[in-house]
Amino acid sequence: MLNKPRTLKDSNLAKEIIKEGGDIVPIMIPSSETNGLGIMNPSILIEGDEILVNLRNVGYTFFHSDYDQKYHSRWGPLTYMHPENDLTLRTTNFLCKLNTESLEVEAYAEIDTSKLDIPPVWEFIGLEDARLARWDGKLYGIGVRRDVKPNGEGRMEFQEIEYNLDPKNHKNSYAKEVKRNRIQPPVDKNSYCEKNWMPILDKPYHFVKWSHPTEVVKANLKNNTSKQTLLADTAISLGRDLRGGSQIVRWNNQWFAVTHELDPFNHNELQLKDAYYFSRFVIWDDDWNIIKVSDAFSFMGARIEFTTGLAEYGEFFLMTFGYADAAAYTAKVPKKLIEKMLTEVSYE
Repeated sequence: MLNKPRTLKDSNLAKEIIKEGGDIVPIMIPSSETNGLGIMNPSILIEGDEILVNLRNVGYTFFHSDYDQKYHSRWGPLTYMHPENDLTLRTTNFLCKLNTESLEVEAYAEIDTSKLDIPPVWEFIGLEDARLARWDGKLYGIGVRRDVKPNGEGRMEFQEIEYNLDPKNHKNSYAKEVKRNRIQPPVDKNSYCEKNWMPILDKPYHFVKWSHPTEVVKANLKNNTSKQTLLADTAISLGRDLRGGSQIVRWNNQWFAVTHELDPFNHNELQLKDAYYFSRFVIWDDDWNIIKVSDAFSFMGARIEFTTGLAEYGEFFLMTFGYADAAAYTAKVPKKLIEKMLTEVSYE
C-alpha cells in the first residue's frame, strides 16, 4: 500500500482482512427505522460479553461518484438528497447490541433525546459522529453538536445514556439521553468548530484532540470546561494532517488508534473540489510520541470512509466505519495484519 494510492481501488484493505482470516460485517437495522435514509460512522465499545455500537442515521441519502467518476449528478460528483419536508443535515442515533459471535445487530433502540432537546437554530441538527466511552460507570456518546448557535459553532458534547437492549423482545429495548454536557475548548475559546476528539478509554475524560503533533486534553463535566494536559513537541512528516478517528485503546503497553486524513486539494475533471478520505493506524508511546504508523489505506475503496470505533476482540480488533455516508460496517481485523502494516517512524 502507498501513502497516496493512484486510486482508492489500489488501497482496499478489506481484501487483505479477509485473506488473513478476518471479516467485514454490515451493521444493519430495519429501513423502517431509518426511513430509508443513510446510516454511517458507527462507534463500538466492548464491555465483558456485551458489544455496543452507536449507529448514526442521517436525514439524507448521499450520492457520490466514486472510482473513475463517470456518472456525476448534474451538480457534480457529490450530492445530498433530502426528503422534501426536511432539508437539514439531521442526525439521529441508535444504540445497538451486536451478537458476540456473528457481530450482527441483535437488538437496538433509537436514543431518545427529547428530554434535553431545544429548537435547533442551525441546519446541522443532532449529535454527530459520537464515540462511545464508559467512565465512572456511565455510558457516554461523545460527539459534536452544531445546532445551538446561529453561526453553527461546534462543541464536543457528552451524551449520558441509560439503556436496555433486549434481543428476545424488541419492545423491551430502549435508550435515552439523561444528561448533556457541552464542553468548551481548552485554549482557543473562540474556536469555531471542535470535533473528532478521540476518547482515551483507559484515561477517563481524556481525549486526543489533535493527533499530529499530539494534543491531549481533559474534560471537566462539573463546569463544562477542558484543559490541555499535553502538547507533544515532536512531529513527523506524513504529507497530510492526522485527524481524529476511533477511540484510543491500550495495546502492548502502548496507545493505538485509527486516524483519518484527507487530500483537500483534489479536483475532478470538472474542476470541482472532491476530497479523498484515508485511514491510518497510529501507535504512541507513554509520552504520546508517535512511534509507529501504517501507510494510508481505504477499507473498501470509497473516497469517503470514516472510522469512529475500535475495540480489542481476542486476536482481532473490531474497527467500525462508515462507507460514503450510506452504510456502516464492522471490520474484524487480525492483529497480525495490523502488526505487518505498522512501521517505525523517524524524527530525523
